[in-house]
This record gives sequence, structure tokens and C-alpha cells, in this order.
Amino acid sequence: MNGTEDSGSPDPGPETNPTQPDFRFLHLFGLTALAVAQPMLDRLGRNSTYLELKMINGPAVWMAVVLVLIGMPLLQWGLIRSAALLNTKCASVIYSALVGVLSTLLVWLWLNWASIQLSLKSHGVPDVAVALVAALTGLVMVVQYRKRSSVRWFVSVVSWCALSVPVVFATSREMKPILFPSSGSERQSERIGNPVPVVMIVFDGLNGMALLNEHRELDAERYPGFARLASMSTWYRNASTVHYRTDNAVPAILTGQRPSGGLRPVEANYPDNLFRRIFDSQQYEMTVFEPYTRLAPRQIRSDRLTLVQQVTTLLDAVGRVYVDVTMPDEIPGFEDIIPRPWFGIAEGTDVDNSVLTGVIMYGWDTHRREQVDYFQRCLVRSERPWFRYLHLVLPHYPWNFLPSGRTYCNDLTAADYPIGSHGVLGEDWGPDQLACDQGWQRYLLQLGYVDACLNSFLDRLQSAQMLDESLVIVVADHGAAFRQGVGRRVPASETVPDIMSVPLLIKLPGQQTGRISDRNVETVDVLPTIADVLQMQTELDTDGVSLLDESTAERPRKEMAGPDGPIIVESDFPQRFDYVRRVTRLFGSGSRDRLMSALNFRPDIVGRSVSDLPTTDDGPAVELHYGIDIEDATTDEHVPCYLQGRIHAPELGLPVTLAVAVNGRITATTRTFSDPACQHDFAAMSPETAFSNGDNDIEVFEVRQNDSTIVLKRCRLSGSP
Repeated sequence: MNGTEDSGSPDPGPETNPTQPDFRFLHLFGLTALAVAQPMLDRLGRNSTYLELKMINGPAVWMAVVLVLIGMPLLQWGLIRSAALLNTKCASVIYSALVGVLSTLLVWLWLNWASIQLSLKSHGVPDVAVALVAALTGLVMVVQYRKRSSVRWFVSVVSWCALSVPVVFATSREMKPILFPSSGSERQSERIGNPVPVVMIVFDGLNGMALLNEHRELDAERYPGFARLASMSTWYRNASTVHYRTDNAVPAILTGQRPSGGLRPVEANYPDNLFRRIFDSQQYEMTVFEPYTRLAPRQIRSDRLTLVQQVTTLLDAVGRVYVDVTMPDEIPGFEDIIPRPWFGIAEGTDVDNSVLTGVIMYGWDTHRREQVDYFQRCLVRSERPWFRYLHLVLPHYPWNFLPSGRTYCNDLTAADYPIGSHGVLGEDWGPDQLACDQGWQRYLLQLGYVDACLNSFLDRLQSAQMLDESLVIVVADHGAAFRQGVGRRVPASETVPDIMSVPLLIKLPGQQTGRISDRNVETVDVLPTIADVLQMQTELDTDGVSLLDESTAERPRKEMAGPDGPIIVESDFPQRFDYVRRVTRLFGSGSRDRLMSALNFRPDIVGRSVSDLPTTDDGPAVELHYGIDIEDATTDEHVPCYLQGRIHAPELGLPVTLAVAVNGRITATTRTFSDPACQHDFAAMSPETAFSNGDNDIEVFEVRQNDSTIVLKRCRLSGSP
């Protein structure tokens, strides 16, 4: 029994016990696999969109896996062996330190996985304190590891089990088609019998009911571009989406299949999509603007990386993700360490806008005006029939466009959530309906810009003499809701009409007369209809039907995926036009004047000159922010007509009524929000016609009512982005 822990004698460490096999490399491999490789590969395994975006192929992924799984333990082993040549004790210390660090990481990651760290944080315990506990636990584990052979035996077993890490990764649903791609020989060559030009535009977050007036007709005065297209196409007024999120809704349009299982929007998961069929026919010149989904064939992309570039790019990304996961939130400098492409969002900073074919990838929420201009330039005649596809992130947030095309917020991105919104992504409305209505107003103003964009596309097609002969499809992925206390995009019982309805207009080649159809149509019907028009020879496997085949029995119900399962309603459900009733009651229809003025809290003083009212200079301090700079000059492309800010006057009773004046005349009135999360904040929209090009004098006043007398108290303004 000598030398065993049962005798009470200390057990020599693994590096000093000549009777024990040298299992240090095995332990380094196992601990590294569980503490480093597994978290990295787990996140990569659920994010094939990044690999598709960066054009990273299976061989590069395999190399990265080998470098992480084998290369890192070899590097540690080499360090230990090099130290042993100089000093055995030094090598022992380094080995113990590595075991301690890896054990600490394991404990920290387990605390995260079990949500213990999050629970402690909600009770005011900082991440740094939890990390310290993990470090102390790791130290205890090292001590026990050195003292007890049973602990080392357990680590050996766990290390052998760690071999499952690459197996689980490689066989996951996301990674399997990338690491074990099919040869492609099974695909039939598509043959298109009627290769007419195709122009397909997918707008984002556009509720089809937002285009209607109180008579349930398309509002031709407010949205002349949509009305123009409707006059020469079939407008399916009862069209609806099958999913409330872009990453599922767009693939449903392009494949004709209902989404299932939360697949990432990449071609490997949707191999039989519209882009692939068009490409396989070899009959079309293709241009695909795809800012988020990655369904276009890689063969039409030009931004390919070498194998070495793919591996280094991938290792850099997963390394950054790992640092983000393991670094306590209180440590500064790591807030934006993860690159945007990891979230499936292209950088969009190096687009060559002289290239009119292939895949064009701008950033998700940036350069939207540039994308419109670029797509318009692509609408030119070519030797072969064209296929032009644009997924445009409009009227989706961020809202910063006016119908004229001018912006009112500089450098606004989707990370700047609407005021009054809640949740991790700012997609839940708070308790104040005013905040919802102000977001709604900005949304509808941006919809006016969408209409202008559509009109410009039609102008371009007409000038190129391609409008009549083209198949033109305009659709959207999902709608958006503006009701207090519910989500903007995730459907609830009262917001199903807001999110389910989408516009669908299809202009057939040669069609010149418009018609309205109230047939129960879903976005899965788009691909079968396109296939019918183009006379695709290969049989489709879809959940939708061609809308040209009116002999097909109409589906009796609508179905949309929801967060808790499918949402099923009758095709003409009673709440179908609720959105129309609400939007026209609040913002009217026809002229946009009421859209701009509907939310004025004190309409009785809007339009009056400041000099006509009693004025004092003892108003509260107001800080203007969120992209609004009071020194902004008005130009042909920008007008600072939207103010959002915060009152710094805790002694004031809330809510506070405020007035905005431009060049001495009151242009908007509002109040601070009743939402406790932003009760000192406010927002107001002034008409762009109130501004002249160049500098404008913008003032904010607190409005006080003393009996029948209105007093304006001038606020002290400062600007802070």
C-alpha cells in the first residue's frame, strides 16, 4: 500500500511519479477540448451563416478544428517540454498553471451554461466576483489533481470522452452539409421554357395593410408608386407571410416551403431555391442583393478567399467569440469584439458598385440609399434575360428616411433602438402608446420613401423599355406592430393582423391592366407562380401553389409560425383589417400632412410665432441625442426635423409638455414619456418644409398653462450623440 492515497502518504504529481504513464498530453488535450474547443465549435456549429457569408469551405473548417483541438495542446506540451530541458520544477509549475487556467475556464463556462452567473448578476453580483469564485475553484481543482490519483484518473476518462467534441460538431445539422458536401451530380439541369426578364423586390418589415386607406383600397395619393404598379399587375390584397422573422420568411419565399426547425438561411439548408434554379438553367444574367440570407450560389460570387485566408479569418472570428463569452462584462474594451459578419451581417464597406452582376452584399442596416441607386443602375438591357433580385431592408428599422428621400438622423443603425422600446434587441414596446405611435409615424414616413424607391425602379424599367416584357414581383417578408406592451415583430394575439399581412403584387409579362384578388395567398405561393410563368421543367416540391392556376382549391386558413407554435386563422378572419382602422383613425389617409401633424400634443399652438406668446428664459436643461445634432445644417439630402432628447430637471413634475420651434415658429409639440424607463425622454417630428437649406434656429420650450395664458419657457440645449 506504500505510495497510495489510502496509506495517507501524499501522492506524487504525474510529472514526478516514475511508475505512472505520462498522461499529461492526454489531460491537456481533454481539458483544452472541453474548456476552449467545445465552446468555440458549439457556437460555430450553430452559425453556418457566417461561413456562407465569408465563403469558408469545408477544408478550411476542418483545418481550423484540427488547429484548435490538436494544435493548442501541442503548443502547451511544447512549452512544458522546453521548460523541462532547463528546469524540471519550472516545467511542473507551468503544467499546473495550465491545468488551473483550463479548470477555471471550465467552471466559468459551466456557471454560464447553467445560468448561475446570470442569476447572480440579476441580484447585483458582478461578473468579476463570479470569475474570482471560478478561479478559486480552479485552484482547488489543481491542488486535488496533484494530490489524488483518483482525480487524475477521472480527468483521463473525461479526456477520452472529449474525443466526442469534434464528432458532435461535424455531425450537427448545420455543419454536416458543409463538412460533407454532396457532389452535386444528383441535381438535374434546370431548363426554363419561357426565359422572360425577372425583377423581384422583397421589402423588409412592410405590413400590406399600411398601404390601404379607410375604404380598404390602395392609397394612391400617399403611395403613388405602389398604385402605379397595382394598375398593371395583380394585387393580392389577402397575402400573408408564413413566418415573423426574416431568416425564415425570406427562405419561404425563395423555396415555396414552410420553415421548420429554425434552419439557418444558407444554401446548404435550402438547396432547391429560386436562385439555384435560375443559375442551373444557365439562361440568365443574375444580380442578387442579399443583405442577410445566403441562398445565392457561391458560383456567382467574386469575393473568394484563399484556403489560408479562410482559416485565419475563421480562427480570428471564433477566437473573438470565445473572448466575448469568457470575459466578464465589467472589464472594458471588449464590448464590440465580435465582428458583424458573425451575426450574418455583411460589412458592406468594400462593395464595387461598378459590377452589375453577381451577389451584392451591403450591410444589413447601412447604405440603403446607395443600394437603391445601385439596383436601379442594374436595370439595364443585357444580352441574356436578366434576373434582378433586391432584398431591401426598408421600411424596417432604423427609421431615418422621409418620403422625399432625405434623412433626419445621421449614422443611425439598428443598434440605436427606438425610444420607448424594451428587450435585448429593442423589439418590445413599453407601456406608453405615445412612444409606439411616434415609432409608427416614423415607420410610415419611411414607407413613403419605399414607395418613391419603387416608383424610381418602374421609371428605370420603362426608360429601358423592359417594363412591359418583364415579370415583376413585389413582396415583403413580414409586417410590424405598434401597440404598447407587445412585440414589434414577435406576434401576440392582438398583433397577428399587424405582422401576418404583407403586400404581394405580381405583374406578368405583357400585363397592362390591374386587378385585385382577395384569394387566400401565402408567401410560399411566390416560387410556384414564378416557376409557372417561366415554365420551369424540373418538378417543384413546395407547400405553395401557382397563383396562375385558379382551378386549385383555395386554402381555407392561414398559417404563420409563432414563438409557441403555429398560428392558424381563417382566411378572412374578423381582425384582418384592424390595422387599417387604427392607422387611418390616427394618421388619416391621402395627403401626408396629417401623418406629420397627428401626434402634436398641443395642436392649438402649432404654427404660431414664438413672439406671439409670453416667453421666459428659465426653462429646464435639455440634452439632444441619438444622432440629432442641433448644429446640423439642412441640405438636399438631410434635414434635422426629428428631435429626441432628455430633460435634466428632476424637480419638474412629470410628464412635461414641450414645444419645438424652427426659425421662430412652433412646428411640433410633445410630452415626456410615461414609461418609467424613459420618463425624462421625449421625441418630436417637425415638417421638413419648416427648414431652409443651411443653418436653422432650433429651440425647445417647456409649455406652461397658467389659467388661460400659455407661457413658453426656453430650454437650455446641448447636443450629445
